[in-house]
Amino acid sequence: MLFLTLLACHGVDLLGAMSHSEGPYMEGMWEARALTLQAGLAEAEALHGAGQANAAKRMVRDVYQGSFEPELEVLVREQGSRALAAELEYSFGLLERAMGQGDAERVTSLRSEIEAGVFAQAQDFDTRKLVLR
Repeated sequence: MLFLTLLACHGVDLLGAMSHSEGPYMEGMWEARALTLQAGLAEAEALHGAGQANAAKRMVRDVYQGSFEPELEVLVREQGSRALAAELEYSFGLLERAMGQGDAERVTSLRSEIEAGVFAQAQDFDTRKLVLR
């Protein structure tokens, strides 16, 4: 529920933000996807903070598989940097592991790193008006 509330606060249309982007470029579409990812990671961190480590880990996996992997990761690999794509992918795994270990400081640090990398790429993709082919 918090995840959906955060999306609404950022003006993100869940169906539009999660749909496949084949077709014309829409202004800010990659930032919208980054905001969706950010909201999901915020939800995961909140779950972790509430002592729900398993739910937090599942949320990280869901964010990775639903918000990052299908589109953002593809574009980062193809149009950005293969090394950065691998680093972000690895960071998701580290974040999930940190949540299982109860390391709140590491969770916050990894979440910030992931979000910074994703937002930087999203801004670049929006500037270049990229779409998946």
